[in-house]
Amino acid sequence: MVIGIEEQFKRIGCCNTRVLTLKDMEVSRKNAGCEDYVAQENFEKLWCWLYPVAFTMSRVLVNSLWCSTSPKWIKGFITNKEAEQSLQVPRGMQEPETLLLRFPTSRSWPHQDVGSLVVTYVGRDYTIHHMLL
Repeated sequence: MVIGIEEQFKRIGCCNTRVLTLKDMEVSRKNAGCEDYVAQENFEKLWCWLYPVAFTMSRVLVNSLWCSTSPKWIKGFITNKEAEQSLQVPRGMQEPETLLLRFPTSRSWPHQDVGSLVVTYVGRDYTIHHMLL
């Protein structure tokens, strides 16, 4: 059944060049209360999590950012902590104004921000900031 969800996600999101990663699906299933197997009663919860993201990706600008794999502009479903770790280098932070885009892992339908993007960036003061777009 997850394969069907991925196909619908690609169709609505208008992108055949990039699919959800295994980690993206794992985060989605976890947030929908599913395990490896998506039972019928969990399907709706999972789809309510993924559909707003696919709809957001269908917008032309977001779609071009999602479909880009080099560079990979949108990281997918990653947590605040994972985003912060991505912006760190062995001796501290990346340069100011370095950023990444991601879909939040804490928002699910019917939350008003579901499907939104978050920009996580290094500020001029070398601290990390998160901003909902």
